[in-house]
Amino acid sequence: MATEHYRGIPIPRRMHRYWNTTSGRYWRQGIDAAIDAAPFFVEPGQIWADNDYRLEGRTLRVDHVEDGVAYCTVLTNYKHVDDMIGNGHSPDLNKVGTTTQIRTRRFTADARGYRLLTQPTPVISMSLGSGKELT
Repeated sequence: MATEHYRGIPIPRRMHRYWNTTSGRYWRQGIDAAIDAAPFFVEPGQIWADNDYRLEGRTLRVDHVEDGVAYCTVLTNYKHVDDMIGNGHSPDLNKVGTTTQIRTRRFTADARGYRLLTQPTPVISMSLGSGKELT
């Protein structure tokens, strides 16, 4: 094998022996998946929806991000929770308005991650000419 790197990643010495085997293909697929994954930049004000089919309907607003953790407010419940509340179950199941913490690495487009619905709206300020600003 002529190269010591695969897509900029150093190839472990023991991998050279298995390069053309199933183990080598799995290693390359892992590198490809990590590099080709579209990174999401989690920012305050974004609205995200849960991708998990079991938790359909839940949406979150990112309030702030700190040390790889997004602090979010729940905007809508899971669909089945809304159905249960509508059928007379405990209103304590309602999570709208509560806050939750989610690691930013979970904001990916896979089946257990989240999908971005809306970006935050920029604040535009205009001068009214009277010294006051309209935001």
